[in-house]
This record gives sequence, C-alpha cells and structure tokens, in this order.
Amino acid sequence: FSTEASGADMAGTPTISRPDIFFVLMGVTLLLGLYVYLSRGRGAYLFAALSGAAFVASITALISVFSLYFYELPTHHCPFCILQGDYGYVGYPLYLALFGGVVAGIGTGVVAPFNKIKSLAGTVPDVQRRLALTSVFCYAIFTVIVILTMMTSNLIMA
Repeated sequence: FSTEASGADMAGTPTISRPDIFFVLMGVTLLLGLYVYLSRGRGAYLFAALSGAAFVASITALISVFSLYFYELPTHHCPFCILQGDYGYVGYPLYLALFGGVVAGIGTGVVAPFNKIKSLAGTVPDVQRRLALTSVFCYAIFTVIVILTMMTSNLIMA
C-alpha cells in the first residue's frame, strides 16, 4: 500500500481472473468438504490443501477485487478498513468466517494421521466430519457475504 506500487502487487494484477479463480476454487472446496463430511473423512488431505488454496485465493480476491465493492471506490484496496464502523463492521464476520474455514479445513488433514492409531480410529473420522462441516459452513458464509456485497454495492465495474 504505497504510492510507488507496481503492477506486481495484489491490487495491481488483472482483476478479471481473480474473482473467477476464487469462485471456482471455493465451489470445488465446498463440494469436496461435503464429500469429506459424507464419506467420514475420505479425501481429507486434498480438502486440507484446497482449504489452504481457497484461503490464499480469498485474501487475494478480497484485497484486489471485493474490497472495491465494500468501499464503493475503485482505488481503495485496504483489507482493514472493512473492520470499521463506516462499513458496518462487516469485516469481523467476514474474517471470522474466512479464518474459521481455513483452520477447520486444514484441521481435517492434520488429524488424518491419527486415524492409524487403534484407540483413535473410531474418533478421528467423526472429528474430521465436524471439521469439514465447520469449514464448509464458514467458507459458505464468507462467500455469501461477498456475493451480497457485490450485488448490493453502488459500484459498477465495467
């Protein structure tokens, strides 16, 4: 965030690809999270990796594209101003959902190796299911907040 910013920073890269990447990656992550939930932990490692990738894509898209709709200014990219009262403190549920999604999503992969321990074999799939469902719920909330903001914003990006 400086006056000497070049085209190599997040706010300076082309905006058309990031929302597409975000929505595709988030959709795949949500679907895989539901699969992990329904299959009692299968695919946990892939879901953990996708959760991390979805987090990076979310932060990048938030700074470079979605923040414009929150602020209704084509030049304001600060990821912290949405925490202020001028913007209805929307940053708090937004970041809580985002961080909850990534922590729970990565957690499904972190607990997976413990499934090989006999005494934990019955417990780990249940923990993975809860973590996967929590992650899906959190990421869905984040996505809904972003979509609603884009739909109701007065900013029109041509």
